[in-house]
Amino acid sequence: MTATSHALIGTVIASQVTNPYLAVPLALGSHFVADMIPHWDEAIERKEKGMSRVFIESVADWTLGLALSYSLIFFLFPETNVSYAFIIIIVAQLPDWLMAP
Repeated sequence: MTATSHALIGTVIASQVTNPYLAVPLALGSHFVADMIPHWDEAIERKEKGMSRVFIESVADWTLGLALSYSLIFFLFPETNVSYAFIIIIVAQLPDWLMAP
């Protein structure tokens, strides 16, 4: 799953689950559930693309995910704490961050 998808899922979890003891495991579990759906990924064909292109696409994906997430918070979930949402977004993306190196 792309970082954008995980960020949006994390945003919805943060907006609906205010208890971090529930939100963190839900966000982490959502990563694996979302990854079961066949999807496109920046690292596909990385040898042909080159690492610099993969890096640029990854940064663009992450930036888009944050921009869309903050738009969701601003327009649909204004009562959501932005710092809390950011933490839940990172947790939702965490397995990919750990696999990046």
